[in-house]
Amino acid sequence: MVYNASRVISLPCLKTHQFGGVFTLSLKNSVGLINPADRVLLHKKPGARIAEINLAYTTDLIILDGIECFVSGGPAHGKKTISKVIIAGSDRVAIDAIAVAILKFYKAEGIAKIKVKSHEQLKRAAEIGVGHLDADKISLKTSNLAGDEEFNELVTFVKCQLKDSTEKMRDH
Repeated sequence: MVYNASRVISLPCLKTHQFGGVFTLSLKNSVGLINPADRVLLHKKPGARIAEINLAYTTDLIILDGIECFVSGGPAHGKKTISKVIIAGSDRVAIDAIAVAILKFYKAEGIAKIKVKSHEQLKRAAEIGVGHLDADKISLKTSNLAGDEEFNELVTFVKCQLKDSTEKMRDH
């Protein structure tokens, strides 16, 4: 279907995933495009294979719903938090890097203690040219439409994580 589409708009959610991949974001959203019988191949090196699926097509727009997100369990059941964010753009790797940083901010299980750039799925996707993981190539434009008091702290934390800074931005 994506080959015949004039535009591809991806609508992933912000959540952890207790099965292959640790998180489900825009890159993993592509798993839904492959034959269910072929998905068993993802159990060996899921991060790299999820990244490689994304070589098959390009996206015009990604709108990642992070109004509420799973921070453990997932994709259907688990602990949720209200993050009040929506991430939009066209670079799947950049979108997912920002989303992983947000999950880190909320102490997501399996993500909180790992650097954003250390996740296999993101590293492999950037390595094969699906998108950018380099903070200098990610343009982060923000707007606090919800009037969230924690928003500025979240944005500062995300920027720090994208730069791989060791500066402690929040006591987690």
